[in-house]
Amino acid sequence: MSDARWRFRGAWHFERCVERRNGDVGQLREAQTRMLYSSMNSEDEREGVWVVVHERLLDIARRKSSLDAEEAEWLLAGERERVHTELGYGSYVDYLGSVFGYHQREAKERLSVARRLQELPQTKRVFQQGNLVWSAVRELGRVITPDTEEAWLEAVRDKGMRQSRRW
Repeated sequence: MSDARWRFRGAWHFERCVERRNGDVGQLREAQTRMLYSSMNSEDEREGVWVVVHERLLDIARRKSSLDAEEAEWLLAGERERVHTELGYGSYVDYLGSVFGYHQREAKERLSVARRLQELPQTKRVFQQGNLVWSAVRELGRVITPDTEEAWLEAVRDKGMRQSRRW
């Protein structure tokens, strides 16, 4: 394993420790990136960098999916508690447009998917773990039922979004 990969793995572990202690992981990641590139002087040392970059992007994708799942939970809570009326918005969709920058259609779609996830506990769990991306959950929500949930999740496991859309 290259030095770059070892540095990445050590940095990843350190990053988890910082997160557990509520540290600023964003600044830590910037410092890691600068350190990674500044420590590589030769072409040989840079050879395995693509692996580090790929692993970092996969990590970001998993975290983003987890955040999307968390957002779905809070969207329902906000709707239930009528947050928009307390803040003077005409509708919850208007409120979501202001907070997240969602267009009306996207806000409605996200609410619809969030509601659907309440009926699909396995899909919700996989999404929360970061193993399904938002667009896959949206597409699955259109065809999946509680009775077929397990089969659908098995069918899309380990597939990219483009492959998943070919059902």
